[in-house]
Amino acid sequence: NGKDHISWHTDAEKELGPNPVIGSVNFGATRRFMLRRIDDHAVKHEVELRHGTLLVMGGATQHYWQHQVPKTSADIGERLNLTFRLIR
Repeated sequence: NGKDHISWHTDAEKELGPNPVIGSVNFGATRRFMLRRIDDHAVKHEVELRHGTLLVMGGATQHYWQHQVPKTSADIGERLNLTFRLIR
């Protein structure tokens, strides 16, 4: 539901390599996915993750951007997200 969330973070773990490619597929309810610059939190972008959305982050994304799926007070349905990472 909308109370489930993941706070601001990067996927910069050493075992993912220097410029990891991360794929994420959303199933179910639409949720907001937000990006913000690490060096300037005022710079933000937002994407709606609808059912079936594939989000891919690659290149230097994890060096310059944090991301989150924020809480919402809206009454939304269930959502399942599958995230894929290559561990080196």
